[in-house]
Amino acid sequence: MSKLTIEQLNSKTEFPSILYSIEIYKDIEPKDFEQLFQMFRYHCKKQRCSFLICFSHTDSRTAKQQKIKSCKRGRPRHIVTGTPVAGHCHSAVVKSDGSARQCCLALKQSLDRKYKKPIARIVSKGSGIHAQNFVAYSLRQADSIRQGGDFSFTEFCKQNLF
Repeated sequence: MSKLTIEQLNSKTEFPSILYSIEIYKDIEPKDFEQLFQMFRYHCKKQRCSFLICFSHTDSRTAKQQKIKSCKRGRPRHIVTGTPVAGHCHSAVVKSDGSARQCCLALKQSLDRKYKKPIARIVSKGSGIHAQNFVAYSLRQADSIRQGGDFSFTEFCKQNLF
């Protein structure tokens, strides 16, 4: 049996760079979520970043995923059950070569300009286990998931966390 050091263990499951989250302090409707997705898509494509946005109506403490059988072929549909709360979103931005901070600053300025008051905040989640737990938490309680760029968050979580 071989012994692994902490660096070897973490090197397989780290993100390519530091993961940033943009926290939005406003209740979000599905229509606003689509507009937010288009805004993320525009800015991240311009800066060559990858992003993940998850929309949720469920409290994280009571969120559970359930599969619904429809007696048809294909993948079963998932729904999230739990205590309903106001619509909110979780976001993650990462860049494969360099830092995604400039992209997050542009997104924050764009959101603040749109709503004419400061509603967004940038939070660094790191690149290790804290970032992985944040992405897994976001995906677990999400009603709707949108991602873009060349980095796939869902595939990364399937390989390393689930």
